[in-house]
Amino acid sequence: MRIGLIVADVRHLKTAQVARGLHKAGKRNIGIYTVPFVHRKSRSPLFEHRPYQFDAPHPREIAIELDGVDYVPSATMNDLPTEAVDIFLMTGGILIPNSMLETAKVRFLNVHAGLIPEVRGLDAFKWAILEQMQVGITLHEIDARVDMGKIIARRATPVFESDTLYDFALRHYLAEVDLLVKSLDFLERKPRSVDVAANLRAPRMRMKAEDEARLETAFIHYKAKFSGMSG
Repeated sequence: MRIGLIVADVRHLKTAQVARGLHKAGKRNIGIYTVPFVHRKSRSPLFEHRPYQFDAPHPREIAIELDGVDYVPSATMNDLPTEAVDIFLMTGGILIPNSMLETAKVRFLNVHAGLIPEVRGLDAFKWAILEQMQVGITLHEIDARVDMGKIIARRATPVFESDTLYDFALRHYLAEVDLLVKSLDFLERKPRSVDVAANLRAPRMRMKAEDEARLETAFIHYKAKFSGMSG
C-alpha cells in the first residue's frame, strides 16, 4: 500500500512525527507530497494549544532520514499525483479542492482535533473546553463539507486533576499524531456517516482573545467534570 502524507513545502513537525511513526511501524512505501506554502496573516493567540510546527525537518530532509520515504513536490494541488497513492493522510492543514475530492479514486483521511459531530471547525480543543464538551479526536474521511466526512474512529482525550492546560493540550496533540500513525489499522472498519438530521452545531471559527482569556478558568471546571473519564 502506498501512503501519502500531504503538507506544505516547509519544515513541519507533525509531518515528521507521523512519518517517523509509520516508519517505526514497518511502513516503507510512503510519499511526502508537498504543495507550495501559502503565507497567511500571522496570529498571536493567548494560548498555543500545540507545539510550534516549523522548528522541524523539511519534508526533503525527512525523506533522506527515513528509508522507504520519498519527497514528492507538486507545483499546485491539481498536480498532485493521486493515481499513484492508495491513501492520503493529512498532516499539514492543506485544503483539498472539492473537484479533487469528487474525482480522485483515493481516500483522504484526517484527524480532527474534536469529537465529530459535536465539535466541528477551528480551535476545536479550545471550544470544547470553554463549552464544557468532552475533548477528543476523530479520524474521518474528508469530503466537501466541514468536518462532516464519514467517521472511522473517535477517541476522548483523558484529563487528570493534576493537569495544567499545557499538559492537557500536549497530550491531545500527541493523540492526534498517534491516531494518524495507527489510522491504517482502522481501514477495515465500516465508516459511519454523520447524522445530518441531528441538531448539529455550526462549525466554529478561530477563538477570539476575549474567549481565550476565559480558558484557564473553564479548564478548572472541565477537569472537575471530566477527570478520570476516557470516553
